[in-house]
Amino acid sequence: SDVDTTTNCTGLSTVPWNTESFDDDTMHDLVTNNSRLTTPTGATRVRVWANIVTDAAGSTLTHGSYGIRQDGTTMVAQSNAVNNSSALAVIPIFTIDTGPIAVTGGTTYFEVIMVAAGCLHEADSMEDVQVTSWFSMEVIQ
Repeated sequence: SDVDTTTNCTGLSTVPWNTESFDDDTMHDLVTNNSRLTTPTGATRVRVWANIVTDAAGSTLTHGSYGIRQDGTTMVAQSNAVNNSSALAVIPIFTIDTGPIAVTGGTTYFEVIMVAAGCLHEADSMEDVQVTSWFSMEVIQ
């Protein structure tokens, strides 16, 4: 799934995914719970990846960190936050991945979530997640 949205830095905010490159096992719904990738029925083990591309900003910037959360409660992987005390010339990219995770096919789901609350950004409390970001799941068993 791909995204072009704004994520709120002031709280734990999931990233909504509004387009799909492909979805062979109906793991994602563009309308209902579009922040989720749900494991296909019969799956018992998966790996999950996310690549979050944010926007460059002007002066003083602290980007929050991002994580992959399982079933709305359990953090299974997390990136580091990016801190910068002056103009940011390089766009921050957060890569998050998991090892194999045991799942219940058809019910276990994963989301990308902003983890660190209170990040500062030139647009006050908002951070833009760019269209080149992506979120994927590989069924390995």
